Amino acid sequence: MAFEWLSFLNARGIEYATSGPNVSRGHVAVKCPWCGAADPSQHMGISLEGAGWACWRNREHRGRKPARLVQALLNCRMDQAYEIVGGINVPSDFMSQVAAQLTKREDVAVDLRTLKMPKEFKPFRNLPSARPFIAYLKERGYTQKQILHMSETYDMSYCVAGPFKYRIIFPVIHKYRLISWVGRTISTSNLRYKALTVDPDKAKADNTPVAVDLNTNYVLWYDQLKEWDADTLVICEGPFDSLRVNELGDGLGIASTCVFTSSPSDAQIEILYELLPRFKRKYLMLDRGTLPTAMKILSRMPRSEIKIVELPSHLKDPGEMQMADLKNLDLAK
Repeated sequence: MAFEWLSFLNARGIEYATSGPNVSRGHVAVKCPWCGAADPSQHMGISLEGAGWACWRNREHRGRKPARLVQALLNCRMDQAYEIVGGINVPSDFMSQVAAQLTKREDVAVDLRTLKMPKEFKPFRNLPSARPFIAYLKERGYTQKQILHMSETYDMSYCVAGPFKYRIIFPVIHKYRLISWVGRTISTSNLRYKALTVDPDKAKADNTPVAVDLNTNYVLWYDQLKEWDADTLVICEGPFDSLRVNELGDGLGIASTCVFTSSPSDAQIEILYELLPRFKRKYLMLDRGTLPTAMKILSRMPRSEIKIVELPSHLKDPGEMQMADLKNLDLAK
């Protein structure tokens, strides 16, 4: 059943429009909480039929989960937003009572663009072009057999030309849809990680496609996490940290994801809340010496039951771990 937005908006005294240039059929419109004062009117369209919400002014301000918009509108914690979303009760015929108020216009546009991996992205194989990338991964402690397995399991590829040249590519896929990708350099570039942008002008200047959405609104390996046979989840910051935990944890019931940043977005926290019930044990494992950062993240995720893992002094980050290190951390208990 779709969240009853009109009941919520009325109860909280939030102004909304049921007609006008920014309101399409089956929607209401409110002032975009992310645009704030920059929104001169009510440009955030909200579907009353559960199809999500989107801002007419800024294509980044969109989503499907009611809790995320509730959190932004009320400036409350995400767990409080989830409680609100689950706690609104209205008459079963409420939608039919307000249907007559809604004007007839086209639905809020949904980004249905298809993003495709470019031809210069190659899966790892025993080819001459792959040798520098395989050598880099071997330096990080992986065997040839592991590298070929990782390419297939995690959809990893390498790039030999173009804007992502000399980078190992991690696709960001959510519900089997390619959203963006992140490339990790194997060269001496000061920019270790490079991702697609959602800014058309910047994408044109970079000669790259426009991302469907920001990679920092998603977590890595979302679809695999819902299928893997694991009961322990480890949340890391970067792709190579998470990759290491996944490879070492394979067979131990340990799976990992990453959020690409030390400050997860609300959208990422929402996705993590969605995934957490699947796992008995949940851990946050950042670089050594970042305990304040880890505590700040968990302060935004109350009742998540996530525990902080502090790395031993001989490790700089999870990407350096060996099997003995993982077993000493005793994550599977």
